[in-house]
Amino acid sequence: GSFPARYCTKDPVRDSFCLDNSYQAFLLVDDGSVGRRGGDMVFRTNLEEYISHQRTGMWGSGTIDIPVLCMLISGDTGMFERVDLSLKSSIPWLVLAGSGGLADFLTDLLESTSSASVLQSSSECDSEPGPSMDLKEKVAERVKKHFPAESENNKLVEQVGSVYLFLW
Repeated sequence: GSFPARYCTKDPVRDSFCLDNSYQAFLLVDDGSVGRRGGDMVFRTNLEEYISHQRTGMWGSGTIDIPVLCMLISGDTGMFERVDLSLKSSIPWLVLAGSGGLADFLTDLLESTSSASVLQSSSECDSEPGPSMDLKEKVAERVKKHFPAESENNKLVEQVGSVYLFLW
């Protein structure tokens, strides 16, 4: 935007965080919203997609595309949307099994299902191929197992169904 961001804190000592001095640069993104998480998701997805279409060499004259790989370590249910947006833009994810949260959930789901048994073929019904009822039941079961405190289980099942189709 055309204005500087100002962040006020009640307790500057307790509410302050240091940036890791191991890095040369930071890209800080603020969409202007207050009290809402995830405002950076669309920006990040668009930036990753833009970078993935660039080429190496002076002024992009090289023949090698710049690879982009997202990494999922743990993660909460809010990361479903982030993973889904990136996968729809063909940005791959490396999921670190055993790190907890969403990473363990996705690993568990992939290990417990097979593509042959959970996808409907278009000849079975008039709609587009998609998650079968068997998959939805397995996903719902695993959502309850990995995220027992979540109140919106049905919404999570639908989000996972969208992400799952990209994982195969």
